[in-house]
Amino acid sequence: MSKIDNDVLLIIFDELKNDNGTLFTCALVNRQWCKMAIPILWKDPIKNQQFNEQLLDIIKYSLPYESKKLLLSHGIDITSNLQLRKKPLFDYIKYCKYLRFNKINEYANLMTKSIKETDYFLIKREIFKFYISKCSSIKFLDLNFTERYYQLSHDDLMKYQLLKFPGAINCFSELMELHCDSNIDSSIFYGFAEICKFIQKIYIYQLYDNPGLIELIKVQKNLKKFKYTASKFIKYKINEFTGIGKALEKNSETLLHFKALDDLYGNCFIPGVFSKFKNLEKLILFRLCYCFQQYEFEEQLSFTSFPKLKVIHIQDASIYTVKKIIEKTDGNLIKIAIYDIEYKKDYDNKPFQDLIQSIYKNCPNLKFLRLEIKDEILEDFEKLLITCNQLEGLVIESCRWKMYNNYNIKNLLLLLAKSSPINLFKFKFYYYWDFDQISLNLFFENWRGRKPLKFYMVGTDKFLSIFENYKNEGIIERYEDIEDIYFKCFEW
Repeated sequence: MSKIDNDVLLIIFDELKNDNGTLFTCALVNRQWCKMAIPILWKDPIKNQQFNEQLLDIIKYSLPYESKKLLLSHGIDITSNLQLRKKPLFDYIKYCKYLRFNKINEYANLMTKSIKETDYFLIKREIFKFYISKCSSIKFLDLNFTERYYQLSHDDLMKYQLLKFPGAINCFSELMELHCDSNIDSSIFYGFAEICKFIQKIYIYQLYDNPGLIELIKVQKNLKKFKYTASKFIKYKINEFTGIGKALEKNSETLLHFKALDDLYGNCFIPGVFSKFKNLEKLILFRLCYCFQQYEFEEQLSFTSFPKLKVIHIQDASIYTVKKIIEKTDGNLIKIAIYDIEYKKDYDNKPFQDLIQSIYKNCPNLKFLRLEIKDEILEDFEKLLITCNQLEGLVIESCRWKMYNNYNIKNLLLLLAKSSPINLFKFKFYYYWDFDQISLNLFFENWRGRKPLKFYMVGTDKFLSIFENYKNEGIIERYEDIEDIYFKCFEW
């Protein structure tokens, strides 16, 4: 067997980084392949939910003698049930690039039968000290906790003083992604702000204006993605995240993705902050109806231009706001997902028509669309299908004001079979469409000769024989019964 250059192997194995099974098989081929595959396999050995007993044994075996001696002096023998009897072939821990506080927390609790909190703390401290001394450049850090360990873990973070362990600067200075909870003591964030200047992704849970977190965001030089959920601990206060908003303004040139998720507690960013994000490519805003300043917030959004925007997911916004955002995107939108659009029950069809017109007049490159459809606007919807000829996937909702009077799907299916662009073959139908055998058969017959369908709807079990028949004939590639999953609406 001829030898493959290491650089080539590295490129190949990096493509397989999410396929541990194949990578493990490659590691068994020969010594060269093993040396190249192991560092990739061990970048994130605890990313999966299932318990990794091998990792637990390696941590126990590899802990420095000083740590084991310290633990023994407190009556903690972590090697008593050690399965690993020989020295590992590799210094595996040094390859880790992902550090997940909650996972380490769980593994530490499995190392002893003691019920003393002080014992858990000592074990966790020694594991973190070990990781920080071994890992030269952690890329991903997750400081979130499960509810079970929530308060204890927050207290532990203060006690550990991770950034004071030997090697901390070397370990965290190249951090690229941070997941955290803003209820962590601000001194910890201030510490990371001194070391970490090039974080590209920050995901925050339980967001509020933590001064240390504000400083950490402010000092970043290449922040590209920011995602947050609101804090349930301030649900009785009006919190505009003024400090966080101002810190993000400092990153307005580099910020490409902004996601505000599950804001059930009436919090929002100061309305003016979005006018600074001229380079945004992805904007996701959920539950605007819970925002204390929804009117001011939507008004600012309607005035703001996002010329580079490619993806928008928005929930509970008015038709007018959504329309205005779309009109100021310079034709770059490729994904639009509109959820629970706000309108009055007695609205006429004009707002819907205006929205559809804004899409087909301003989105020539559109590939995926989620939209609420009424029978009365199918003529305008047909213009959208004809004009947006790059469409690949449609997620179609029935009008929710008639959710208790199911829509007949016949006219929509006839239109889709007649006017869908050649690239369009992925469909999802949400909520209260009234499918029937005749309409489905007619649609699938009219689809003959086109790219096989991916057809998802609620209630496929009622029409299994139809779906199986057309799947066997090659007209359907895949069908599935679905539930509404917001973040996966464009996954087929």
